[in-house]
Amino acid sequence: MKWSPALSLILTNHDNTAYLYNRKGLIQSFELITNNLSISFGWLSNEKIYSFDGEYLRYYAVTGDKVAEFRVNADSLYYQSDAKKWWLFEGKQLYSVAGELLNSEHLEQRQQLSAEQATKVSDIRMVADSLYWKNQLDQQDHIWQFDTKLNQAPQLLRSGKFIWSYDVNANNELTIAVKENIEANIRWYSQTAQ
Repeated sequence: MKWSPALSLILTNHDNTAYLYNRKGLIQSFELITNNLSISFGWLSNEKIYSFDGEYLRYYAVTGDKVAEFRVNADSLYYQSDAKKWWLFEGKQLYSVAGELLNSEHLEQRQQLSAEQATKVSDIRMVADSLYWKNQLDQQDHIWQFDTKLNQAPQLLRSGKFIWSYDVNANNELTIAVKENIEANIRWYSQTAQ
């Protein structure tokens, strides 16, 4: 679930169908044009969204019309709409590039990552100047924080099995949902991030 930049709409993706909701309910849905499941999706602006399937980055108007399509070499990516900046995870590297139009020729390497930090990256989000993501390695889930201003090594905030979801509030406080096992109930935990 992703809020639009103006906090007026919510975007969700289920089985490669984008659903847009306002405060009264569903206002639009459309199929994402892809052969693979989306790895990343989100808002470009209040009028456009993006979807990345591990091979192609596609831009859509909120009406469902495809606006653009690009081949992108990345494992996962995230668009920071307030700063108009892309963040790309590729191999063991974290890159950024300015502009709504992702120009991979101008990628700036931001951080060398370890395999523990870079394997199966998902749930990327930005809060203030910190980039957060979840990843999985050796049946363990990890939540990381990277301060984009300090450019220091990412900090591990939480590790464990079956971390289902997480959120970070404006005070950088971390809330996570953990399953006790694959088919178990979800339990919520809070932890203050640095």
